[in-house]
Amino acid sequence: MTSTPGYDRDATIAAVTSYYEFLTRMYLPEDSIMYPPPEGWSIPERQTFSPPKDDTVLDLVRHLPYLEPPEDWEEIFIYEKCIAVNYTYLRGTGPHNIDPTPEETLLPSHVVMLGFTPGRNGHYIFIDTKRGTGTLCDFQKGGKGGTELSQNLDNVEGALTRTGDTGEELKEHWREHPTYAISDLFDMLRKQFQDLEVVPHANGEVEFRRFPPGVDTAGDALKAIFRECGWPAEAYRKSDCMRRIRKFDGESDEEDEDDDDE
Repeated sequence: MTSTPGYDRDATIAAVTSYYEFLTRMYLPEDSIMYPPPEGWSIPERQTFSPPKDDTVLDLVRHLPYLEPPEDWEEIFIYEKCIAVNYTYLRGTGPHNIDPTPEETLLPSHVVMLGFTPGRNGHYIFIDTKRGTGTLCDFQKGGKGGTELSQNLDNVEGALTRTGDTGEELKEHWREHPTYAISDLFDMLRKQFQDLEVVPHANGEVEFRRFPPGVDTAGDALKAIFRECGWPAEAYRKSDCMRRIRKFDGESDEEDEDDDDE
């Protein structure tokens, strides 16, 4: 049953926090989460964002938890080819352009990006503080697989449009993608990890493994390691699983060497 949307800052923060804590249980280092101080993060003001963000978004990003990668990781992935945004990294007066390229989508001031893809293929996660919804976008696929909360651009009054440098019409394409009540979005993402439809590696990268058994032998082997280590039960042995995944990926593992010395 679909939850009724409606923006609630504290509920949004709780949903993001719970999701990040779930990911640390599965594969992220326990100390990855940066919890906000009671007064919120010191993040640049509205005028430092280009395009600008409204006060509701600024209030949200000042009170969200963020993820910081360990020294040997360049970034933290929170879904398939989706890197977590850390707004505490913003420094100086800006302007800081943190939205996707306009060719992919325009974003209104009440929408904030929580995750982005580093390449052409992968996912973005957006939070709409006006509707209280979360949207999962793969712009290479287009708006396929829309939900009842997705929007047809032709029916959206006041949607942003712009003419690009080469004369093409730029639009808010994010609205057409699968959209959920915020809590439902993170429940859905969590279930995909639980069911091993998306599988993390020990270096933090996350990929789809959705083929039926026998078709994707490498994926079958990765899933088997997680299940043999107890995933997703409470008895899941995360350190053992990540050690075995590192060996599966052919990575040298100083932690394994230290364990052997003991």
